[in-house]
Amino acid sequence: MEKISNVVVLIHGYNKTKSDMKYFGLELSKLGYEIYYANLPLRFKTVENAENIFEKQMNEIYEKLPFGTKVNMVGHSTGGLVIRRYLEKSEENQLHVARIVMIATPNHGITLADKADSKIKIFTRLFKTVKSLKTTTELAKERHFEFKIEAGALAGNKCNLAIGKYEEGINDGLVSIFSVYMIGLADFKVLPYGHKEIHYKTRTVSYVDQFLKNGKFM
Repeated sequence: MEKISNVVVLIHGYNKTKSDMKYFGLELSKLGYEIYYANLPLRFKTVENAENIFEKQMNEIYEKLPFGTKVNMVGHSTGGLVIRRYLEKSEENQLHVARIVMIATPNHGITLADKADSKIKIFTRLFKTVKSLKTTTELAKERHFEFKIEAGALAGNKCNLAIGKYEEGINDGLVSIFSVYMIGLADFKVLPYGHKEIHYKTRTVSYVDQFLKNGKFM
């Protein structure tokens, strides 16, 4: 049996920095994990551009670890899309990853991003990350998680953001449950939290810990 990795890389979401994942990292470190943080330009750049930077940051992290060490990746919101792009880029990237968890990740896009791009194009030209969140992107059209890596996803169903009423389906105030789910996930769970709070909850930390150790949300 392959040794369970205790290394975790945390990836923040849209319009945030690594500081948004500090609480999550602190709680995981209390459980014995070695934590690293990605810091990406997820506002004015596309997800593809952010992934290129992420890959460079990952190479720097690998240099600090013993040869052959695999890492776990946990991404909140758009951070989960960066993980998927990273895995998609090469088989070599996949070989370095043990397990991943996507938290409130818009895997199939956000209809609000579609509306913003059709009605306020200057907005998506400036905030290029939003354009990457449309439901018509190639990443959003992929229904299956086909990598040979155990992946779990957590979605929220507490619509506590005003803009949530304009998003289709049951959602966390921004991302629908449908958009988070992918065929081929090792596990999937819905939690009673909103988009901006789900990664600040001890219950979420506990589920991620369970998945990284067992490949299931126990």
